[in-house]
Amino acid sequence: MEYICPQCNEIKNCNYICSKCGGTMEDKGRVQEYYGPYSADAPIEDNGNSCTHVFLCNKCNFMERNNIKKVII
Repeated sequence: MEYICPQCNEIKNCNYICSKCGGTMEDKGRVQEYYGPYSADAPIEDNGNSCTHVFLCNKCNFMERNNIKKVII
């Protein structure tokens, strides 16, 4: 058995509502991908039972991190 992120593997889409304006938050990928231009090519920094993603509000551009609980496959 293995733990995987359902958001990264497109098994399930997590929908969030912006805490600032109530707009829809869009997933912009793993937080690790924001460290630099080659960070997406770096090995995945595993965070135990969750995967941290960056979400951006389509309405007010507020950005926040959310931990996505991994699932067992």
